[in-house]
Amino acid sequence: MNYVLIGDTHAGLRQDNPWNEDNLYEVFKQIVAYCKEHGITRGFHAGDFFDVRKATTQTTMNFVREKLVPLLTEAGITLDVLVGNHDCQFKDKIRPNAPREILSQYECFNVIDEPTTVDLGGGKSIDLIPWICQENSHRIFEFIKQSKSNFCLGHFELSGYYFYKNSKADHGLEPDFLKKYERVYSGHYHHANEGDNVFYIGTPLTMSANDEDETRGFYVFTGKPELTFIANPVCHHRRIMYPSQKDVDLEQFRNCSVRLIVSEVDNGLAKFQTKIEEIAYEISIIDKIQTDATVDTDFEIKTVRGLISEYVANMQISDDEKEDVNKLISELYAEVSSA
Repeated sequence: MNYVLIGDTHAGLRQDNPWNEDNLYEVFKQIVAYCKEHGITRGFHAGDFFDVRKATTQTTMNFVREKLVPLLTEAGITLDVLVGNHDCQFKDKIRPNAPREILSQYECFNVIDEPTTVDLGGGKSIDLIPWICQENSHRIFEFIKQSKSNFCLGHFELSGYYFYKNSKADHGLEPDFLKKYERVYSGHYHHANEGDNVFYIGTPLTMSANDEDETRGFYVFTGKPELTFIANPVCHHRRIMYPSQKDVDLEQFRNCSVRLIVSEVDNGLAKFQTKIEEIAYEISIIDKIQTDATVDTDFEIKTVRGLISEYVANMQISDDEKEDVNKLISELYAEVSSA
């Protein structure tokens, strides 16, 4: 039996932005079409089905009920959905969580907020591990220790892997506790990358400028270590370098979120910008000239990230709060520095 494997979807992203909703719906339509063509009726979702931790909106709930449920039900597909950190209301508790409260009422979803083993047949099995937090960490570590499964799918925050293509996580769990598995697949980090026996599967679509110009998609799991990648034909976040790409075919950027990186201002820039605005969903202009301006070297120069870390370290807040602040800043800084 084959299974589809889907990374973080973050339904409700950017305050229920309709463009993001349409993009996600197209992803699910692609997945369902592939499943129907190849006779696949079950899949695994690696967590962070929803985006907003504490206030999943009625708009998002309506999107699930009116669009996703009919799509999956008509195709006879059931998704086992792991609970990710964005799905949980509280940082240190696995419940309450949005998948349990919203998705569990539908037969096409099976919510995984407890460690669970799925029999794959042929003497093989896969462990499904939800987000590890203070409430469930001991139970999960004991479950993994006693497990005899070949494979594991989780929503792990592991040190040494890339959240985005330019941002490696310097926090999180050491992956040693997962060494027993033949292969481990994980959601949580949005950039597909691997090391040792762990493979972060990434997201099925681009979601921000951090993902620009990357091919995303979903996977087919056949009970063997290597997955089959099925590419999303659309990249929703794109970058254009001006003037080096001023002759590029702009039609490929239609309905995309575009960053225009300007390194030289000439007479054709305004017209070029206007053409992009006519076809793109949104456009942001990055002034590379201003960004690369020289600085007075008589002063001691520290990196921006170093200055921020120093400032956070001196804040009068708890260590846990400092960790949360540093994590948020790392994500924001990665988006800025990728320009």
